[in-house]
Amino acid sequence: MKKKILVTGGTGYIGSHTVVELIGEGFEPIIIDNLYNSEAEVISRIQKITGVKPLLEVFDLCDLPKLDQFIKKHQDISAVIHFAAYKAVGESVNIPFGKHEVMEEYQLELSEKPSGKYDAVILAVCHKEYLKLDESYFASLLNKDGIVVDVKGVLRGKIKNYTYWSL
Repeated sequence: MKKKILVTGGTGYIGSHTVVELIGEGFEPIIIDNLYNSEAEVISRIQKITGVKPLLEVFDLCDLPKLDQFIKKHQDISAVIHFAAYKAVGESVNIPFGKHEVMEEYQLELSEKPSGKYDAVILAVCHKEYLKLDESYFASLLNKDGIVVDVKGVLRGKIKNYTYWSL
């Protein structure tokens, strides 16, 4: 049985390329995207490249009731790769969000954590608030052999008891 990986923002440029790679590695990606800065046509392009049509759920992650329904429906997801954002990559690097903007964009505090244990937590954002996180934040999210993948490297040096990758 293939491991299911949730890819938020999976129809965007980086997200869609990641989905193609995940399929190539034998995973089953499931995409959540609100199509704010992309289009559903990307799914047929992914299918043309890989021969696999990934599941796309179109809604905004800020819609917490829909997100809750999604999580209840897909309890067998092994990991989440979070690419969903309203800013382009270059803009988010040059003008990173602060705590207020994180709360405004996602309608949650970083202290709110999903329940469950995951094989991996992948951070692909550079919000200033992530700089305050330490290993204890991930302890309740990860399995004992879990991996933290930090695309921007904001947690470098802070993760000691879990496998830590920075790209």
